[in-house]
Amino acid sequence: MKKLLVFALGITVLGHCKLFAQGASVLQNSVEVNVAGLFIKNVVAGYSRVLGARTTAGISLGYRFSGKIPFNESLAERVDDAVAKQVLNDMNASYTSISPELRFYFGSRPLSGFYVAPFVRYGHYSGNVTYHFTATYDGYSLAEDVPVKARLNTFTGGALLGYRFLLNRQLYVDWTVAGPNYGFADMNMSSDKVVMPEAREQLRADLDEFELIFPFKSKTIRVDDTGEQFDGKLGWGGLRMALNIGLRF
Repeated sequence: MKKLLVFALGITVLGHCKLFAQGASVLQNSVEVNVAGLFIKNVVAGYSRVLGARTTAGISLGYRFSGKIPFNESLAERVDDAVAKQVLNDMNASYTSISPELRFYFGSRPLSGFYVAPFVRYGHYSGNVTYHFTATYDGYSLAEDVPVKARLNTFTGGALLGYRFLLNRQLYVDWTVAGPNYGFADMNMSSDKVVMPEAREQLRADLDEFELIFPFKSKTIRVDDTGEQFDGKLGWGGLRMALNIGLRF
């Protein structure tokens, strides 16, 4: 770990020396927008600051407007569990994220070409769905509709691999080819709806089946006279990809 820190510090110092030698030829700041994400109502904007001729520090903010989960129909077709299908088809969800990063460039020109960028990310998902289920009691079918509020907080770390194309001195295209990341998440689902006592065991069993969808490391389930609540902790992974249009200044 110490060797890695010394290596990163060395690159930054050498970059500063080269940057100073170039004078004002390298613009210090850049802003960019992920145009690919706009097609799924996902707005992601980033800002970065030059640390050296081949090093920048930056941060990106993301927000997805409330709506159906992207590609929900395709995802629902890939699962067999009826609960999962209903949630994927009916849930409306929004998403916010914040991702600081440190980026190292390897191109022949300053701050261009292939890059690697270690990053950490915090994400917050919130959604609402009405869960419909039917319980059987003494030969009778009991239908219940439970409005559910869902929250998911994720903490991950990883590295971006990409390429920056300079269009001119100020404009550029930034293509993030892949950004694998992994960490952990906290999930919470709750409802104030009090279901009939005869239906609670069925609802509790349905909540317990979330284990088939998400590999929870731990979970707690409560179904009683005050409502319902599900809390779970699990590993969480993802893959970042983007096509950004940027401006240097």
